[in-house]
Amino acid sequence: MPIEGVDRLFDNLERIIDKTSAQELKSGFIEIAKPIQRQVQNYARPHYKTGRLDANIFVTSGNPDKSDVIVGVSFKNAPEGMWLEYGTSRQPARPFFHPAVVSMIGDTARALVTLFQRVIGQAIK
Repeated sequence: MPIEGVDRLFDNLERIIDKTSAQELKSGFIEIAKPIQRQVQNYARPHYKTGRLDANIFVTSGNPDKSDVIVGVSFKNAPEGMWLEYGTSRQPARPFFHPAVVSMIGDTARALVTLFQRVIGQAIK
């Protein structure tokens, strides 16, 4: 027994895939990642001394052939970020990165839904 609409669904999915580039998604993901970066910087503020940690919390576009985006801390340039997040043998952990990201889950999910609705809407026109 055939299911109505399956052919149309597959046609729409193919059109979405054909019309949506990794770069288009990546630019949307970068915009979504910027508030996460700011939130991580806000959570790191109580540990602000030199500004080095704050300056080394970044968003980058990741692999140029994929739609991935990275929010991170350059522990090479700001090792205190790792010491704070994970602790040391002499200092307990005082995480800032993970709690900041967790606090953004709802906003990030809503932003992703909006991005996907826009991209899919443009692709199926």
